[in-house]
Amino acid sequence: MIYLDNAATTVHKPPSVLRAQRQAIRCAGNAGRGGHTLSLAAAQTLYRCRCAAAEFFGMDLPERVVLTMNATHALNLVLFGILQRGDRVLYSDLAHNSVRRPIAALRERGVKSEMYSVLEKGALLPQAEIMRRLEKLLETPTRMIALTHVSNLCAAREPLEKIAALSKKRGVLLLADASQSAGILPLSMKIGIDYLCCAGHKGLYGPQGSGLLLIGEGAPLPRPLLCGGAGGFSEEEAMPQDLPERLEAGTMNVPAAAGLCAGLRFLSHYEKGEIAQHHAALGQRLQAGLLEIPGARVFLPQEQNLGTVLFSLGAQAPEQTAWLLDRSGVYMRAGLHCAPLAHAALGTLPRGALRASVGMDTTKRQIDKTLCELSKIAKESVEFSAADEQMQ
Repeated sequence: MIYLDNAATTVHKPPSVLRAQRQAIRCAGNAGRGGHTLSLAAAQTLYRCRCAAAEFFGMDLPERVVLTMNATHALNLVLFGILQRGDRVLYSDLAHNSVRRPIAALRERGVKSEMYSVLEKGALLPQAEIMRRLEKLLETPTRMIALTHVSNLCAAREPLEKIAALSKKRGVLLLADASQSAGILPLSMKIGIDYLCCAGHKGLYGPQGSGLLLIGEGAPLPRPLLCGGAGGFSEEEAMPQDLPERLEAGTMNVPAAAGLCAGLRFLSHYEKGEIAQHHAALGQRLQAGLLEIPGARVFLPQEQNLGTVLFSLGAQAPEQTAWLLDRSGVYMRAGLHCAPLAHAALGTLPRGALRASVGMDTTKRQIDKTLCELSKIAKESVEFSAADEQMQ
């Protein structure tokens, strides 16, 4: 099996992640719901995960790490918990539906929104132009910028550090969706991120059902999205004011937290930039090989693509190419990838394209095997089209 759908989720987890989950399932009680040994063990598991995440992302206060079900949960906590009628939020054309749809729902509640472009006519805008447009948009009072650090489609990324500096200068809150960059690119809350949201099951190598919301020091606390038991302050009718209990209603997913903690520790053994280099090298190899296949088209080819390549193969439907690859044991994702704005900017609507995304276990040999299979598919497609024309 050659798995090239890591942008959706990493399938091959480190053995330490699986061990941590098994141990948590066998031994953990319900955190905050009792003072006995197993309940305390569960609470310790959650705390260790917060500490690991805080250290990994350059935070000093682990209590400001909120454990979520996924990135969508984290993003909804911030967008619905901070924005109110009359507020204005900016978001880019790289936005995933987990950003785009909550903002659309908030518009029905009186929140104003405006999209800024990172892509234009199939190309990535220069950083200077992105910043110029953002500065112009910020001339109108704005509450928040919802930034997508790296596109889930291709190499496109937003200039996070520059936008963080601009948002601080203008007094605008910065929400960073790092679902595709967390664990791959070095990230620190200290650059001025107010809210960092990411999935635990992608580049952080945790299990599905895990995610993170990191809230910067001084950033306003979101209103609770869910209300219920928090393990303490039971006599009070309202949710607790303190983090993380304020945003963690109900029984926590302790096995997921245990696995995520193990994933974060697995990543900490790599040197800074090592993972990004691995991804970029494989992405370049795949991209270069695709450009040599007759009929193949790579959308937004770049030198540094972090191992995610968006492409099509001649006139063949992306789903057809994906099905043929699946028969050969190569797994990719075809379609719109929950990111129609980026597809529109790249000119791949309405049918979308095929996405290949590598992981830490992906090898050069697997990339070469994938390119070989794609070459066969392209050749067979051309031969089939020629035969079809002759029959007509």
